[in-house]
Order: sequence, then C-alpha cells, then structure tokens
Amino acid sequence: TLVGNDKIKDYSYELNSIDVGENEAKIEIISVVNDKGEDVTRFYKFNYIIKKVLITQKELKITFNGAEKVYDGEPLFCEEYLTEGLEYEDKIEILGFPELTEAGEIINDVKFNIVNKQGLIVNDNYKMTIDAKKLSVKKRQITVKPKDESKIYDAKPLAPKECELVSGEMLSTHKFGAWSFFGEVINCGKQNSSIQKI
Repeated sequence: TLVGNDKIKDYSYELNSIDVGENEAKIEIISVVNDKGEDVTRFYKFNYIIKKVLITQKELKITFNGAEKVYDGEPLFCEEYLTEGLEYEDKIEILGFPELTEAGEIINDVKFNIVNKQGLIVNDNYKMTIDAKKLSVKKRQITVKPKDESKIYDAKPLAPKECELVSGEMLSTHKFGAWSFFGEVINCGKQNSSIQKI
C-alpha cells in the first residue's frame, strides 16, 4: 500500500507475445513519487504479479479486384487489392495469382500471407473476409462467310472451298482451320451456302 500522498509515476509492462491467444503481462519498471514530486521508489519493495491477458483476432476485409478484356491470346491477371483493418506494420505478401487466357471467367483467388515487420506470418491474428472479384475474357467477335465460287457446268457439285472474314479481326497468329458448310449446287444457277462449323 502506498503511504500518504505517494503515487505511482512511471511504469511499463511487457507481453510475452503479441499474437492471438492468452498471454502473460508483467510490470518491468516502476517509480513512486511523493506529493512534492520526489522519487521515493527506494522506500518500497515491490511484489510483481503476472497478469493473464487475452488477445483476440482482428477483423480484416481483403478485396481482390477483378479485370476483363477481349481475347487477345495474352494472359489476364490482376494484382490489385484493398484492405480494411490491416495493422499498419503488417503487410500482404502475394504468393501467386490466377491467370486467364482463353475466353471464360474465373475467380481472382489470390494466394497470400500476412506478414509482420519481422517477416513472420501472422494470418492467425486476423479474422478474414475475402471478396475476390472475377477475371473475364470475352470472346472475340468476327463474322465469316463461304467464299464465292463459280464454274462452267460439268454435272459435278460446286461447293465453297474457302471461307473469308467479313468483319472483325483475328489475331495475326491465327487462321481458319477445319470447317464445314451447308449448301452445294450442281445445276446452273445460284444457291446460298452457309458455314456450319469452323
């Protein structure tokens, strides 16, 4: 018990850990002064009691942004993200992110860890909510038709041998491969034909 108007002036304590869970806290340094401000610490013998403290997980929301584009043969990815609740000395360490090249959609499910300033993984210190947006590659729009063909009547079927691009643009490294059509003519005259599959 402190005497008279003596009071504790300075003290500090330390935790044996700053991570989530039950930890021990104890006073390290303490000083006592009287009502004149004089240090009277030497007149006291201190019994230090170790206190149990509980550190709980902190709420953290991470939003991994999405992206979209028209198919161009190159992989689509997005490393952009937003955080709400991350401690200022902790940071996100990206381990890997998905890529999408073909037309379609996937979730931008980024692999990551949270590390502190010492470089230690502290994922368990956070209760995380992840909002992963989509990566989307749209199909490239093109219009094709059978190439016009003509010949002098020979009692044999006349059918298109090639197809041609009417509108849109293909990649410079791409070309028409196997294809099938509907419509052929034997007798004199015109007949429409259409591409069934490319």
